[in-house]
Amino acid sequence: MNPSSKDDPVQQIIRYVNNIRKGKYKTPKGRQIRVSENTPFYGYIMCEVSEKVKEWLQFEKDFTPMPDGMGWFRLFGNNSLYMEVLSWEKVLRDAEMRNSEPLRVCRRPFGSSYAATGFSSSMAQNCYRSVGL
Repeated sequence: MNPSSKDDPVQQIIRYVNNIRKGKYKTPKGRQIRVSENTPFYGYIMCEVSEKVKEWLQFEKDFTPMPDGMGWFRLFGNNSLYMEVLSWEKVLRDAEMRNSEPLRVCRRPFGSSYAATGFSSSMAQNCYRSVGL
């Protein structure tokens, strides 16, 4: 990655946030997009991650690695911008985990019927521990 490039995805998201704050964008119906000074923004970049990208994120862009090592994050405090860079593998793995049967059971309100899932209510009450939540 070339940090000075117009194709730098981190700088591109920062430019979008700054331009939204300056009122440079409008809705498809032509209305002004209004945001306050403290409106939070969230930027996500999904990409193939090579060693070169890892080094660029950590040492040139000052991103912090996520605990699983499959993504990086950074808070740009002056812009109220939180940004994540995620590997495709992380996006897929996290989606599979969110949609796994134990997590679907965990999301049910306690006291509702678990008969349809094949899990007993005692299993459901312990599911947070079993999936590491």
